[in-house]
Parts: sequence; C-alpha cells; structure tokens
Amino acid sequence: MSYTFKPDQMYRMPTHFGPSTGPRRGPEGRTFLCKDNPKSTAIQVSFLSNGKQLEALLPPGFKLHGDPVVTVFGVYMKEIEWLAGRGYNVLGVTIPAKFTGDKETAVGPFLTVLWENLADPIITGREELGF
Repeated sequence: MSYTFKPDQMYRMPTHFGPSTGPRRGPEGRTFLCKDNPKSTAIQVSFLSNGKQLEALLPPGFKLHGDPVVTVFGVYMKEIEWLAGRGYNVLGVTIPAKFTGDKETAVGPFLTVLWENLADPIITGREELGF
C-alpha cells in the first residue's frame, strides 16, 4: 500500500520520509517569530574590476549593468531559533547585471557564487525557496 500525504503538512524530497520541519514550519506546525533572533554581522567589500572578464561569467541573456564592480559579502548569523540556537555563515560574490528576456527585463546584483557552511539552511533554502 502506498502512503498518502497528510493535509496541512509540509514535505521535502523524498516525500516518503514524511512531513518535515524547517525554518518556515517547526514541530507540530509551530512558526518561528524571529523577534529577537537571529543575530547577524554582515561585512562586504567592493572593488572595480575588468568589465570583459566579468561579462564572461554571465549566462546568456545577461549583460553587465553599470560599472564593473565586484562585491564580496559575508554574513555571520547566530542564535537562529529554527536551528536550535545554532548559527551559520554565508559568503557570496555579486556583480551588477541586467537580464533581458523575451518579455521582461530585470536589473540587480547577479550572485555568481554562494558558499554556506551548514546543510540545513542549504537544503531548506533549495527546497522551499528555490535558492
């Protein structure tokens, strides 16, 4: 006999492991208010670079937008309620870009790479946010 999905429950792959908890749904459906947490420290540095070299990093449909500025950022987070008070860190690199599609355009920082040091936020971000 196959399993059935429980209504009002959140699942991640593989779904046959059953309902899951995470940052958007705690045990017994509890939500995390995040009023006093997490605490974080963010640092970033930007520098002027070579436009042709940066454009080589962009996929089709994207162009460098504005000055060829590379931004490297790091965020140290702690006291994250859904991680049982633990924390994690991220380090990313962005460049200014413009996407031109068939119908729409978008301008903003293009995230060339993102490093995260803990599996829980990586998996939940991918599964729940597509990020």
